[in-house]
Amino acid sequence: MIDYKVGQVVYLLSPKTLKIMPALIVEEITRKTVNDVSTQFVLKMPDKAGTTVTLNEVSARVFNDISLLRNFMLDNTRNSVEQLINNAITMKDQIFGDSYVDISSEARADEVMDLFVEKKKTINKIKDKARVLSKSSDSKKINENDNHVQKDIKSVIINGANKSNNAEEVINEKESTVS
Repeated sequence: MIDYKVGQVVYLLSPKTLKIMPALIVEEITRKTVNDVSTQFVLKMPDKAGTTVTLNEVSARVFNDISLLRNFMLDNTRNSVEQLINNAITMKDQIFGDSYVDISSEARADEVMDLFVEKKKTINKIKDKARVLSKSSDSKKINENDNHVQKDIKSVIINGANKSNNAEEVINEKESTVS
């Protein structure tokens, strides 16, 4: 777990609503036992009541920098768009064959990929300077090899992963709805 500082603002990204909320770290609680030392952080939420919760109770992804949050969301969205484009190209090849070439689509896909690669380099530089924080050490880590097509926009922005919707499944779905 990253060492937060009392008085630090963190940003919480809700996976259910995509709402981004700032929270203030107002307390650090360190518990020492014979076998272990554990630290909890108490957050003050931005509601009118000034609700306080421990960081462990928060189900949202926690970011210590708004630019890291922005890049996380944009990265997952870009990956999803790229996968959608690749699925469409694969579907075109499977249905219409390789003999038909859509030059403008392939050129645009290359342009998108070039922009994606450039943005990825920028994101990696930022990630080298700071790490994305999550609610616990067991939380999912960003896995660049686990980006797939999502079924809804929340999944796109939150985790960039859904194990379904490859090109063959899309074709099979189309065939089953036509029958």
